[in-house]
Amino acid sequence: MTPEMLTVCTVGVALAGLILTSHRTFIQRFERLEQRFERLEQRFERLEGRLAVVEREQAHLAGLLEGLREVISGHRAAYPPTS
Repeated sequence: MTPEMLTVCTVGVALAGLILTSHRTFIQRFERLEQRFERLEQRFERLEGRLAVVEREQAHLAGLLEGLREVISGHRAAYPPTS
């Protein structure tokens, strides 16, 4: 085998090793990113649930405030008349 052929084979093996190593590193980083995205999705789902609760409570308070305004302005009695 000539020195040139030996050099070409050596460089080819080195490049193949480099490519495989970088590919494995890329796959590992991609898997970590997938895990982080899954955790972020779970956190967003929890936040959406909590936001829905806050929105319902806010709507309830808005209704109570509207009723209080009507009572204060005299448009509606505070207690309905009893028979």
